[in-house]
Amino acid sequence: MISTSRHSFENMGKKIHENLQKLFQKCRGEILTAEEVKKRYEKEFTNPDVMWVQASDHVINVGIKKDWHCCCVKTDKAIFERIKYGVYKVR
Repeated sequence: MISTSRHSFENMGKKIHENLQKLFQKCRGEILTAEEVKKRYEKEFTNPDVMWVQASDHVINVGIKKDWHCCCVKTDKAIFERIKYGVYKVR
């Protein structure tokens, strides 16, 4: 059985992914720093979950998928491609 806190965390992760998709759907090809991703997110979606926004959790080319990564990691649904540490290209 999934605990309430884990379930809430998974729901927040899905919400963040959906918000990132909406925010960057027309930005394909842009190169952004992790901080720029956070700032744009915070400007568009003024809510406390911005502290959990990590572009690195939504990349196609991550080395090893970790438990905290979004389910989009290493799939065609990934939002970003990592260019170098802290720098991402919108897919």
